[in-house]
Amino acid sequence: MASLTRARWARCLAFCERARGTRSALALGALDVRKVAMGQSAPQKDHRVWHLPEWAKEEKRPPRQMCALGAALLLPLGAGSLAVHFLDADTEESEEAEIPSTKADLSRLSLNWSLHYAGALLSSAGAMHWGMQLAEIGVPKRSEYMSLYYLCRFSAPAVFVFFGWVGSVLSTALPFEAALWLLSGFAGLLSFDFLAGAFRITPAWWFRWRAGFNLSAISCILVLLLSERNLYLGQKPKMRM
Repeated sequence: MASLTRARWARCLAFCERARGTRSALALGALDVRKVAMGQSAPQKDHRVWHLPEWAKEEKRPPRQMCALGAALLLPLGAGSLAVHFLDADTEESEEAEIPSTKADLSRLSLNWSLHYAGALLSSAGAMHWGMQLAEIGVPKRSEYMSLYYLCRFSAPAVFVFFGWVGSVLSTALPFEAALWLLSGFAGLLSFDFLAGAFRITPAWWFRWRAGFNLSAISCILVLLLSERNLYLGQKPKMRM
């Protein structure tokens, strides 16, 4: 008799738990329907794997500190890309009149310095993924695909660091080729950031911030490509034979 009584009590408790779960589910469903009726969007559940901390899941917009950091890093590149053209505007008349001018040299130096800075910027932007890996953000502690995670986190940023290094080396002798290397690097970094956001190994706001960052850098490099200082070899010799 005691065993039968215990079994009945267990069945009653299980039935109560099921009823309570059903009631809570109905309440949540009614809340979602009420939100939709009021014009609010119902919460969407992400069924994909997300190996991020709770704060990274909740933040949808880039922090103000990151926006300020991106603007501060892009400001020298934008100023250099404009300085190349403004310094080059007053050199055409002086070159036609064969008057020595240092603005042409300053324009070429601005081009070289801007490309060198863009190479350093590309390398540092690619190395940010190494920093997230060192902080253990976005990668599970145990998974069957750990080799793939490590390949993406350690090997892919090395490619962009290499592209930035090549662009920095070629910035003085071959600025046009250096700009092409940097363009390819920033375009590849933009694609890699998109894949990182799609596979949920970065915060939700990461790709939005990096898209603006990479596109701004690409625009500055395109402005540098339009300069005639890419073909400038120095002042004309004044020695007459």
